[in-house]
This record gives sequence, structure tokens and C-alpha cells, in this order.
Amino acid sequence: MSIIVLKLPEVKPSTETRPKGCPHCHGETFQRWGKVSKPVKDNRIDTVGVYR
Repeated sequence: MSIIVLKLPEVKPSTETRPKGCPHCHGETFQRWGKVSKPVKDNRIDTVGVYR
């Protein structure tokens, strides 16, 4: 019988810092607009904050 191991990424409930620049257009100014809470299916965290 085969065993399958799934490695899932770690869920980060807090926000990270803004990116230094855009990888496509090399722009340097980014603004955070519209923070909302989104539900996630995780055994330790039920919601995360998302910026658009």
C-alpha cells in the first residue's frame, strides 16, 4: 500500500510587510485598500485578514 504525504503551506494570520517593488513594472508605491476577513479551512486558524 502506498503512502501519500501532503505538505501544505503554513497559514499566516497576520499581515506581512508591503513589497518593495512590483516584479512586473518595477513600480515602488503600493497602498493597502479594503481589508476584509476571509474564512479559511485550517485546524488552528479560522479567519485571516486580506488586503486587495
